[in-house]
Amino acid sequence: MDTKAAFDREAFAKEHGMTMEFVNWFFDKKAAGCGQVWFMMAAAMWEGWKESRAAIEQPAQKLLIGWRMADYTEETTDPEKAKNWAMAVGVLPIFEGDVNTSLTTSHGIRIKGKTE
Repeated sequence: MDTKAAFDREAFAKEHGMTMEFVNWFFDKKAAGCGQVWFMMAAAMWEGWKESRAAIEQPAQKLLIGWRMADYTEETTDPEKAKNWAMAVGVLPIFEGDVNTSLTTSHGIRIKGKTE
């Protein structure tokens, strides 16, 4: 491994568009075991690192627990009932954590074999 690259971490990170968190992790934990191909390993590991961080940073989606009429007069967990309402009035989704609902559930609504 090129020791100059290992010690000039900030320049390496900047030149290759990597975060210092990744560069420090790579040189502290992985580079020595990569031998002469350390640069290729850094590039490959950086791609995996970026993807894992992107997945972590995405906000968790709240579960759909039901629907309500747009005027807030009725609520249901039945998708067919909500579809019938939609023909005459506006229908809004109700998500887990909604403070304006009386619906409670410990799981999402199953629609077409998939939990929403």
